[in-house]
Formats: sequence, C-alpha cells, structure tokens
Amino acid sequence: MPFLTNTLIQIAVEGHVTSSSGVNRKICNVFCYRLKIGVGYHAGSKASMAAAFDSAVWANIAFNNLPGYVGDQYLVWMPCIPGDTPTASGTPTSYGLAATRRQLDVCAFLYFKTADRGRNWQGSKRFGPIPWIGIDKDQMNGAEHANWQAIANGLLGSISVTTPFGGDVMNPVIWSRQVAISNPPPLSQYVSTPIKATANYTFGTWRHRRERTNR
Repeated sequence: MPFLTNTLIQIAVEGHVTSSSGVNRKICNVFCYRLKIGVGYHAGSKASMAAAFDSAVWANIAFNNLPGYVGDQYLVWMPCIPGDTPTASGTPTSYGLAATRRQLDVCAFLYFKTADRGRNWQGSKRFGPIPWIGIDKDQMNGAEHANWQAIANGLLGSISVTTPFGGDVMNPVIWSRQVAISNPPPLSQYVSTPIKATANYTFGTWRHRRERTNR
C-alpha cells in the first residue's frame, strides 16, 4: 500500500537544447525521493542533495547519452516543509557525447512499477535528445537497449548524501500529484516505492517538442 512520508524531495533538472532553427528549447526532467532517516531534511540541504543526485544519476545520463543537452539549473523542492518553494541548487551536468542527435521529439522511454495497483502508482520517464547511434528503424538495437535498461535499473537505487545536518539516504519514490495531500496536519504525502524499471525498445515521442527539419 502507498505510505506516508514527511521527508519528500522533488528534484527538477532544467536544461536546454538548441533546435535546428537556432532556438533554445527547454527540457525538464523531474525525480522524487524521500529521506530514509530524515536527519538532513532542511532547506539548507538542497545543494547537497542536488550534488549527490548529479554524481550518482544525472552525470551518466546527460554526459554519455544526451548529445546537445546543456544543463541550466537544479530546482529542489521539499513539499512537506510548509512554505517551501523550488530553489535553485546547482548546475546539472551537460552532454559530453560527440554524436549527431535525433529530432527533439524522439526520446528514450522508461517506465516504473510499484507493488501498488493503479495509474497513480506507476511512473515513467522520457529522456532526450538521443543519438542516431544504436538505432534499428524506430527501435533501439540490443546494445542501446541494454544501455538504457541499465540506466532504468540505476534509477531504482538509493543515493547516499551528506548534508550540513548529517548523513542520510535518498530513496526513489513515485509521488502522485493527483492524490497529493495539500494541507494536512502534519504535512505529509502518500508515495510508493518503485520495484521494477523497464526501458522500452520502441522510442517514445514528445509531440510538443517537434522541430522543423532543415531541407
């Protein structure tokens, strides 16, 4: 069953890619965690949490798999702290892969399952832009799929973080905004723990990110 936590963390990764028309197109990926102990659950811990996330998760995704991606800022929000707002907390790692990318609306699609039933407790992630390498028509080839499956499995892992207030562990969760509690006493939120991650062989689409094709 979904459970209550009062140490929820939302990490938004903001970046951009220059489109074929020369316009910077914004890209935002959002991840949710909860602290295992809660000792570092304080607004002053946000920069430490963003840095730990970048080192453990985002650096590999962006540097090795997202050609053309430039990280702009981390926004960290602690919804269970009354009055807290998303705070700029460092700069995400940018791309290092020198490869031609596909159009912005083509992406790698990952989905996550929990032990709880219902759409509110399932998650998904889209990542892009992706390179032309590792492509078999509209699907990933075996090697590229194995690469994204490893990324998906990595997103199930816990992240150790040392904050100014002590050491802790960030555990990934699925947080459904549809069933979020807006103002209970005390302020807590229902979440569920992802237990399985799957990388789809077929590429996903971001229709609102379509860009013109240069002819």
